[in-house]
Amino acid sequence: MSATVPSTDIGVFDIKDSYDRSGITSAAGNTNLKDRNPTSEFKFSYLRRATFTDGSSIPGSGAISINSFRGKTFGTSGGGR
Repeated sequence: MSATVPSTDIGVFDIKDSYDRSGITSAAGNTNLKDRNPTSEFKFSYLRRATFTDGSSIPGSGAISINSFRGKTFGTSGGGR
């Protein structure tokens, strides 16, 4: 299974599911993101500090854009699933 967020037609569940499948635990709201419930509350702030295989991450503060996730793979630098 891929931990890559789609490049087009991204839904909130796509982001949450990709993070869950990645196996990482770096996001501030890790527990909220790994509840496997597509109808539970979701906040982009839960993803603060989540890392991607390209070495980038979601910042700990400031605005978060859907484009921050587009086509990226959650995981650690040089890794991924």
